Amino acid sequence: MDISFGERTINSSDVRVIIIDESEPNHLGLMMVMKGYSLKEDELYGQASYLMLDQALGEYDVEMKVGGIELTGTLPTSLVVSYSLDDLPAAFDTMLERKLRDQ
Repeated sequence: MDISFGERTINSSDVRVIIIDESEPNHLGLMMVMKGYSLKEDELYGQASYLMLDQALGEYDVEMKVGGIELTGTLPTSLVVSYSLDDLPAAFDTMLERKLRDQ
């Protein structure tokens, strides 16, 4: 799902997501790597990120199972595992199930 705000379009294919373990039980954090992101447009990208996550994971999971959400324009390191929005639901469910099982 691509998102357009005025003249700006954020393509879902330009978004990668890193899943982050959080100290809160039953929650995982997300770092969204969005091509073109800048602090200057943080609000716009923030709104787009929630719309994209609601589409990928579902509104319930975003509200009840996602902890913190960070935005960035570049991957912090090439060694980090990241997921496309299409692959995010399965990866998120697998990691959350593993976290709950290991508690």
